[in-house]
Amino acid sequence: MEIYHHRPEPYWEITATFQLGELSYEGSWQHEKAPKSGEGNSDRKRNRIFERQLLDAIVKRLEQAKDATAVDQSSEQRQRAPIPYDLTSLQKDANSRFGMTAKQALDSAQRLYLNKLLTYPRTDSRHLSKAKMLPELNQMLGQISDDSNYGSIIKQIQSDGAQNINRVFDDSKVTDHHAIIPVSLPTEPLSGTDQKIYDMVVRQFLASLMGPATYSRVERITKVDGDLQFKTTGRVLKVAGWRFAMGDEVGKGQGLQALPKNPQTVTLAKHEVAEKETKAKPRMSEANILARMESCGKEISDEELSDAMRDKGLGTPATRADTIERLIRREYVRRQGKFLQPTPKAIRLVEMLHEVGARGLVSVELTGEMEQKLRSVANGDVSRIDYMKAQRELATSLAEQLRSFSFDDLYEDERNLGAVPGHPKVQVRATPWGYQADLGEDEAFFLWKDLRGHVLQPATIRQLLANEEATTGPIPLPSRHRGQEDHLVNIRLVRMEEADYAKLLAAKKKRLPSRWRLEIVGEREQIAAHAEATAGEDLISTLCTCTKFDDVEIVETDRRYVDRGHVGSTERPVAELPKEVCKRPISRSEAEAYFRDGRTELLSNFISKRNRAFNAILFLKGNGRHGFEFENRSERKGRGKGSS
Repeated sequence: MEIYHHRPEPYWEITATFQLGELSYEGSWQHEKAPKSGEGNSDRKRNRIFERQLLDAIVKRLEQAKDATAVDQSSEQRQRAPIPYDLTSLQKDANSRFGMTAKQALDSAQRLYLNKLLTYPRTDSRHLSKAKMLPELNQMLGQISDDSNYGSIIKQIQSDGAQNINRVFDDSKVTDHHAIIPVSLPTEPLSGTDQKIYDMVVRQFLASLMGPATYSRVERITKVDGDLQFKTTGRVLKVAGWRFAMGDEVGKGQGLQALPKNPQTVTLAKHEVAEKETKAKPRMSEANILARMESCGKEISDEELSDAMRDKGLGTPATRADTIERLIRREYVRRQGKFLQPTPKAIRLVEMLHEVGARGLVSVELTGEMEQKLRSVANGDVSRIDYMKAQRELATSLAEQLRSFSFDDLYEDERNLGAVPGHPKVQVRATPWGYQADLGEDEAFFLWKDLRGHVLQPATIRQLLANEEATTGPIPLPSRHRGQEDHLVNIRLVRMEEADYAKLLAAKKKRLPSRWRLEIVGEREQIAAHAEATAGEDLISTLCTCTKFDDVEIVETDRRYVDRGHVGSTERPVAELPKEVCKRPISRSEAEAYFRDGRTELLSNFISKRNRAFNAILFLKGNGRHGFEFENRSERKGRGKGSS
């Protein structure tokens, strides 16, 4: 619901370029003190300016300033090695890194187990038996040392000696099955998800036996006009440690070229202001959901704390993937790329259970406690009779709440959301399925709660009815195409014309149809403009497939590059790229890289609205449109690999 209630708020960021001879670097302006943290304050980051007056004052001072003082502060950061995978942590990483579903990861791990390449995957332990497995460690490493991908890593472990023995090998934390580790090398090449899962397990196991990684970090604070503060950071891998098992080498990262002196006077070369908007939190991925199920709904990233919450988790590692798939099959959840989105059906169900007072049925904590008590019964800590007595009392209470409620009493607080336009004495009220008002026998007022996958909230209807133009927004509408992000729209309440309503009345069946409906502001104009632009669009040839959107086929037409299903269509395409962007023609090879890789190389000769040439990378956004990414700071003069 945070996404529903979020309203974009404009803000600005200032980036300045500083020079000292051939040395050049950029810094981001930031408040001298970090904003106070608190609920509803997550958008207040240190480098964001929300007040126009403050922005103007800073810009005025920068325009008059020439010199600045830069100070470097160096530090080292140590990152300890991970521990081997259990099923849930493997599923989370596979989803985060490769977009795999929990079921895909489980199925791959199960196939690898049946082929004697991995140990049993349906485990909730991330540890190995010290008594049984530590004496066989050299043999375990020898079984996979012949693979050229892992041989150098194993030699490094043998040279340095296995690390983290007491942390990885712990009999007290091994349950029915130990952590997932490799058993042998495949005799034939693996493909697809199987290869990715096998490689993840091997590298995680080897990394767990290596020392910490050490990063060299430099924070450069450049002050202009005394107290205008700009921050630049550099971070480089100094000691590879366990990161070597993940393919990283010393020197990886983005460093800062050292200053001749510390502090050092530098010149302010230029500054740029970027106007942006706050965004709602991204939807939860399967990795997020699995983590919440494991820790009973709580956000826990630390491995040790996660271990402590395991007894209060929802389900078991073996059942969580099936639970997610079942929710999708029953249309409570919709999969959007690697993100999961609740359907209106699910939102209305949870809303209804809250209204009738049966919150326990959707309480993560209650479910977690029930599963914990079941484990206590299995362990003999709680008697079966006491457990069943408590569950009977809970079930009786919930059943009574569900049986005794009245629909008339459900939305008592939402009876007067506002007057129907033109009818100041007729109030709109909430119902389980929508928003309704009584206008008499000749005209009906009803708005469904489900608007293209978005469930309209009472607060939105209040704003709509309070607005003189009967508009409100923006609200997020889920994309109709898999993998695309939500798009923000404004909505308008409109009353149908007499002729249109007469046609609707003629076709009516049992109930009087609503004369009122919601429309997307500007949608008619957009459809008309798009229809004109695509009228008579001719297909030229196939271009490639688009990796970002499930390998949808991209074709070239006489006007654009677009997915085949939307050639000549007035609907919003899955992905498209104009043949000319900012007065610059886009070639077939550039378009192919754009759809295949999600981005082009750095392209030159774009022309801005101010008729200025600029260079940029075109990248494919989550909504299927193109965006600009300007030259990477790390590639600019004075920035590159290295340490201070």
